[in-house]
Amino acid sequence: MGPAVWAGVRQVLRLEEEERREKWLLLSPALSAEDARIVLRLPVAWIGGKEAMNALDHVIATRIPGEWVAAWERTGASQYVQWTRKPKPVERPRLPESVEWKSTGNRYEVFVGLAIEGDEIVEVVIRTETATPHWGVAGDTGSGKSTLLYIPIVHARQYGDVVDILDTKQNSLIEAEGHSGVRVHKTVRACVAAFGEFMVSMMAAESAQGKYADQAARDQLVPRLLVIDELPTLIKLAYTWWRHGLKGKGAPPFLDWFSIILLQGRSSNHRIVVGTQQFANTFFGGTMERGQIGTKIIVGLQDRVSWGVAFGQSTPVIRFDTEVKGRGVFSDKRQTPDGEHLYVRELQPSYVTPKVSALLSQCPPAPAWHERGEMAPWITEEALREADLTTAVRSFLPGGKYGPEAGPAVTPGAGGGIGALSSSSAPVTASGVTAGVTAGVTAGVTAAAPVGGAAEDDALPATYSLAEACEAGILPWKYGTARQYKKRSEERGIVFPEGITDGRTAYFTEDELKDWLARWQSQEAK
Repeated sequence: MGPAVWAGVRQVLRLEEEERREKWLLLSPALSAEDARIVLRLPVAWIGGKEAMNALDHVIATRIPGEWVAAWERTGASQYVQWTRKPKPVERPRLPESVEWKSTGNRYEVFVGLAIEGDEIVEVVIRTETATPHWGVAGDTGSGKSTLLYIPIVHARQYGDVVDILDTKQNSLIEAEGHSGVRVHKTVRACVAAFGEFMVSMMAAESAQGKYADQAARDQLVPRLLVIDELPTLIKLAYTWWRHGLKGKGAPPFLDWFSIILLQGRSSNHRIVVGTQQFANTFFGGTMERGQIGTKIIVGLQDRVSWGVAFGQSTPVIRFDTEVKGRGVFSDKRQTPDGEHLYVRELQPSYVTPKVSALLSQCPPAPAWHERGEMAPWITEEALREADLTTAVRSFLPGGKYGPEAGPAVTPGAGGGIGALSSSSAPVTASGVTAGVTAGVTAGVTAAAPVGGAAEDDALPATYSLAEACEAGILPWKYGTARQYKKRSEERGIVFPEGITDGRTAYFTEDELKDWLARWQSQEAK
């Protein structure tokens, strides 16, 4: 075997026939061994371009059995090439189909499951004491997105944080209902009010931590978590309510509130976890705001566009088994070793759902103000006035012109149970009157009345995307034709309805579309 190899490499190197093989070529005695190697010294004068290097590789590949890998040394005083056996491929680890949830013992570290990093399976822990503390999960309906949102709820409550859930689907996170420290807001009016109250609470908490702030207000501060399930749906319904329920003009302030919370929440211990269909900028108010979502998780099947929106167009798509419930990927702003794109890893989230009720029942009781559905007690009238001047929030808070009569009081549900409630100062209502307080003397606080039910949302008109309107027969064409006519009508000055948006798709009421259809057909008939 040695003479055959030598005959081939000698021709490539253009060595004289009288050159001794031992001077240039070294072969391990047992070339079939795993640690076998072949070393070929290279003449200093040998230029050996890519074609010549490939020729040497071809000699080894065709004259010695097995697969070999070359390592070239062309820059030192001694130039050579060494071939070693190609290592056997390492079997890629496989994630389990189910992962038990566990507590990390740290308020700012949330265990969410297991992931594959290189050739290892590692624990995934989201760290929320970073510059980008908020996190989110994207996925289609039924992908396991809502199930994953139970993790931050249970984790937050274990450390005494209080949680508000915005759930316009009204049954997504039902296992958390009826437990101390968890308030669930289900109607559009209630969700917008909770959104606004959370923002004002954040701004007031920031002030309460100041050097010259009132110590009594500072002592009442408690970390808060806002969990938003189906963010695009909430945006769509909130805009519909603004446009058609309140007859509002221009852009409503809701997304601005969201932006403020995302940018300022960490320093005041007000954090957000979002469930969404996609991580599009328009859902979060802009690129800078979306950048505060430090960890992005995708579960279930996602198209290439949604992948690019979440992780960047240059990030390679990771294929994973979408048949496994909850299986997905995540990124936490780490870069790949080459620094070219985000480091995205396959993830199996932990499954905590069956234990949610039991775990929440074991958590410390929440402050009384949160149980009664009241606003945070550190929201002083001064803080509320300042927030209203900059964000137009007062009218949407509980008791305000557009807000519900009160926030949702927490009542024990099946398997739930509320422990003894701690005392707290009476909060400021949206109208600026301190509940239960007259001339600085506490007179007692009554339980909040329940908020309006689903009828608030039922009163809003149904809305349709252009495609949905064609399918429903509201527009008498196929979607492609409707898009074409919409464009032509705008060119001819026939105003198409503005509609409302969930951040990605425009939606219109039946009356708006029929009014436009009548104007379009009238123009066409002329």
